[in-house]
Amino acid sequence: MGRAKQHKTVKLLAKLIKKAGGIVSVAHNGSNPEFVQELLDYVDFWAVDLKSIDRKRFKVLTGIGRKSERYFDSTLQSIGLISRYDIPLEVRTTVFGDTSEDELERIAEFLVSCDSPNLFWTVRLYDGPATLRYKPPSLEDMLVKLKKVRLKYSQLKLGIRSKWETNKGLILI
Repeated sequence: MGRAKQHKTVKLLAKLIKKAGGIVSVAHNGSNPEFVQELLDYVDFWAVDLKSIDRKRFKVLTGIGRKSERYFDSTLQSIGLISRYDIPLEVRTTVFGDTSEDELERIAEFLVSCDSPNLFWTVRLYDGPATLRYKPPSLEDMLVKLKKVRLKYSQLKLGIRSKWETNKGLILI
């Protein structure tokens, strides 16, 4: 199924669910703000992944090469777009052993600039195998970094997910 046809199908499904009184939740990578715009009237909750606020790191983490510039800009645009509406928005960032406090502060600064009372930032600890590129972070180290970020950006709703299961491991900062 082509992307345009998929978008029409998702939009139609969202409309039908809303018409039937249901709740629509969308988890998206943020790469297509036009898709986000089309669904805004039908979605009750958004979750968008923000891999990094640093363009070079974003490119490495996504592994999509030249497309990463457009993907990066589109992700920030999608988050900004959703945050202007009265819709709960969870921005999810997976962190690694080398994720710096500076990067976390820059992400927080961007999210605060969205000025949305409905935005919640969930930091997720990478829990895959250690490789040359990716290493799991220490929960204690990440808590120290995020508590500093929280002090600087006290208006930001922030949590850290230490386990990937949906209902486990969320620590509010």
